[in-house]
Amino acid sequence: MKKSMLFLVAVSALLISAQSTFVQANTTCTPYSSYCENWEGKWSIVTSHGTDNVTFSKPCFDNESCMSHSASLSIFCCQAVGIREGDNKTILMSEVVMDPTIVGYYELDNSTAVVDQNSPEDGIHISDINLTCDTFIGYIGYDGVDNYGLQSGKKFGSPDNCTPDNETCELKKIIPGKVSKLLAFVQPIMPFIIIGSGDPAFVKGDKAAFDSDAIKPLIQLRIGTKIIIAIAFVNPFTLAAGDVEVSVNTCTATIVVK
Repeated sequence: MKKSMLFLVAVSALLISAQSTFVQANTTCTPYSSYCENWEGKWSIVTSHGTDNVTFSKPCFDNESCMSHSASLSIFCCQAVGIREGDNKTILMSEVVMDPTIVGYYELDNSTAVVDQNSPEDGIHISDINLTCDTFIGYIGYDGVDNYGLQSGKKFGSPDNCTPDNETCELKKIIPGKVSKLLAFVQPIMPFIIIGSGDPAFVKGDKAAFDSDAIKPLIQLRIGTKIIIAIAFVNPFTLAAGDVEVSVNTCTATIVVK
């Protein structure tokens, strides 16, 4: 019995030591530290509430005493807390160790304590944060419910119509990526799905352009900030084999004509 107790004590000590080491030496969040630092300041954020301003204080990082927590600090990368001007609501941006590529977005009543938030409801992909232009695009969180209708944000003082280094951007995908002249004879009216990266976002009035007189969009519909559906007439008599560039503003991709 005594030996069993000693064994349990030893195992417990090892687990506590390992947890302490993880808290002190955790490097999961390190590649994303710049995204945490960028929250400090005033942002214009669009949600189902409307467009409102939120001013975030300096973010707190893993193991800092200012971190809002009720359990082990090892689950956090950083937290930024701000107040929304329109209704004085507390807004929390929380990045967690289990998936530091996601920043969880929460709206909290001031009567509710800011506690551990390790399963983002609405959120932001790190890939949808533009540090050069100080903008972001929201997404529906892990629970699959659009809790707050988080759409986008822009930091005050960031440049308008900004793209990193003033370079052109690439569209993520065009569906279909290949067009057959033979198919055009059978089906001259074709749908094209243009998928962007969200950086920059598609906005009202954006349309896809095809660098070929043989492909003429008839109807175009923007869905969210990353998708445009174009119903086009494809003329099989003038369609030439080769690459055709498709563009939305400065973002481009190519489809192949066979």
